[in-house]
Amino acid sequence: MRRSLAALLVGSVVALSLVGCGQGSELARGIVLFVNETPPIQVSGFALRTDTGQVLTFKIGQLQLDAGSFNAAHLKVHQITGQPIIVEYRTVNGERIAFRLTDAIVVTPSG
Repeated sequence: MRRSLAALLVGSVVALSLVGCGQGSELARGIVLFVNETPPIQVSGFALRTDTGQVLTFKIGQLQLDAGSFNAAHLKVHQITGQPIIVEYRTVNGERIAFRLTDAIVVTPSG
C-alpha cells in the first residue's frame, strides 16, 4: 500500500510539472554530475544523469525564479548531496537550454 501511494505521489508530481511546462519545453529528472562554473557563483552549464541512466548536458538560459525553483548556483549543492532535481528546458540549435530548476521530490517509504 505504501509503495503504491509513493508511486502515485511521484506520478502526480511529474504530471503537475508537465502541465506547468510551456509550449515546446521538456523535462528531465536526475542527479547533477558536474557544474560548469566560474568562481564565485557564475554557472554556465551542468550535466545530469537521468533516472534512466542517460547523461544530458545543459546550458543555463534565463532562469524562471518563481516559487519552488532555485538559481543556478544552487546546482553545486545538489551535486555535492546527490539530491535529484527536475530541469525544464528547451532544445535550441541542438543544445538543451535550462529555464527552470526545481528540487525533485523523493518519497521514501517509512518502516
